[in-house]
Amino acid sequence: MTPRPALPGLDEHVDSSLARPGRHLTGFERIPAVEILLANPSVKKLISESREADLPSVIRSCVEEGMIDLTDSLCKLISNGSVEPKEAYKYAPNVDAVIYFIRKIST
Repeated sequence: MTPRPALPGLDEHVDSSLARPGRHLTGFERIPAVEILLANPSVKKLISESREADLPSVIRSCVEEGMIDLTDSLCKLISNGSVEPKEAYKYAPNVDAVIYFIRKIST
């Protein structure tokens, strides 16, 4: 079986799973912000059709299967005080959602 060629933009998606700078509350210089994409039938279909841009909506709709959206992960880190909002803005794929979350928890 021949290996599958790398997906366009894969580096961007892999990078989103790397640890992001934090406030050093835990004694470490980095706090992990994660995005988890599981290869369910919907994901496999989108990838086979080269529709990687639609993957974030699948992640958000499959939370009960164990998928985690990077923006949601960053919001949880903000809420527990591990990451400053200004750091989350730098890495969030959906900055508007982070802003909305901060306004919601501030009221």
